[in-house]
Amino acid sequence: MARIDDFKARFPKFDVAVVDSLFPIVEPLAVNYYGGDYDDSPLEREIFMQLYAHMITLENSEGSGSVRNVSSKAVGSVNISYEASQADMGRLGWFNTTRYGQQFIFLTSTHHGAIFV
Repeated sequence: MARIDDFKARFPKFDVAVVDSLFPIVEPLAVNYYGGDYDDSPLEREIFMQLYAHMITLENSEGSGSVRNVSSKAVGSVNISYEASQADMGRLGWFNTTRYGQQFIFLTSTHHGAIFV
């Protein structure tokens, strides 16, 4: 199966039109963030799936604002608070902005770590 089909099967809640338009953009970029081999094992495939989901989520977000989770809202005088990162991750901090990125970090840290190329 093609990776895009694997992605659609793994993440059925993603809008198909969004996946069809963004997956071809993010798929070749993934090797810039992770140097594993997609066909090596189920774990490697899951790592790539989480990375693709993270990248598609970021590409699909509106504007250049935060994609962090909202921790509180108010209507009168408009107030919004965002969750802070759990830890300072340096260059890896942007992975903490989506749950898919957090899962990517978890999977790569318990496996052999992200390989930056």
